[in-house]
Amino acid sequence: MSTTLKTGVCAAIAMFCAMPLAAKSPEITIPVDDKFQVSSSNWSSGLGKTHLAWRIKTHDGKPYVCGAMVADKTSSMAAHNRAILRKGFIKVQGKKVIRDLSFFTVAKPGSNLMDARAGCRSLPVKGDSKTRYQLGFDPVRVRG
Repeated sequence: MSTTLKTGVCAAIAMFCAMPLAAKSPEITIPVDDKFQVSSSNWSSGLGKTHLAWRIKTHDGKPYVCGAMVADKTSSMAAHNRAILRKGFIKVQGKKVIRDLSFFTVAKPGSNLMDARAGCRSLPVKGDSKTRYQLGFDPVRVRG
């Protein structure tokens, strides 16, 4: 194999490997505050609790979805937070516009969610005060 071909193949592999990482990084981060919707999930069989904070924020005239997640210190589910977020979605006016919420910040287990900085991604829609946003999750299976 020639050096030029090897270099081209290595560059293509490096670019391909870097793409998913770039796609999952947040565009901006903001502190979690009292404007966030916060919910918690109890896992069965004493696996602990997971807390999620999210909100829609306008930045530079565009709507962004922002979020952070943390598990209780004793939760064995903390290792699965990214897998859970990958199954998350945002609907706008009933249509899924973002699939995969893994750009949300995952804080250290047991930390205070209100001390986290939420990861944000712009939404591919124009929003106004009447726009309805919905966060949801497709079914996910993990082993605790």
